[in-house]
Amino acid sequence: MLAVLDGVEQKLRFFVVDLPQSDAIFVKAYHSETAEAFCDGHVAAFEFFGGVPLSILYDNTKLAVAQILGDGTRKRSHLFATLQSHYVFEDRYGRRATAPRKGERQGQCGGHGRLHTP
Repeated sequence: MLAVLDGVEQKLRFFVVDLPQSDAIFVKAYHSETAEAFCDGHVAAFEFFGGVPLSILYDNTKLAVAQILGDGTRKRSHLFATLQSHYVFEDRYGRRATAPRKGERQGQCGGHGRLHTP
């Protein structure tokens, strides 16, 4: 998204988590799509929801997945693995959405509606 901040047009990226069973949604804007922003978005979303989803569905974002191995298992990025082990949630992965289907997939992705507190 393009936004004007302090009179300067800038491109922003969004971190979005939705809980399909409750229709709750969390959105936070960042200046860039980095591993640090990805993890910060999770922490902010967990605080907003008051807990952690039992599992979260992702596309195969390189911010979470460092490598997909030959047997289909995923090697998590170091920072994401640290976040996941701290908050204890299951990561699940769908296929990366193509541009026309991305909005449709984004409406279906997110955490389960049930939360736990770490």
